[in-house]
Amino acid sequence: MANVIRDLDHDRTRYSPVCTFCKHEDPEVERKCRAFDKIPLEIWEGRNLHREPYPGDGGIRFELMEEV
Repeated sequence: MANVIRDLDHDRTRYSPVCTFCKHEDPEVERKCRAFDKIPLEIWEGRNLHREPYPGDGGIRFELMEEV
């Protein structure tokens, strides 16, 4: 049986449609990146693509990972 990522098994999504592909995400700590100690759910859940300033981001915004 193939490995499948199932976000339905969790209260919140473990993988973000935005952050999972950002070079600033910390893959070792869930919902953490260079911009946020705890990535806001609005960004994590993909309702905000974080291409514009967001309160508390310190000027760090989404940048696509080089290997994607």
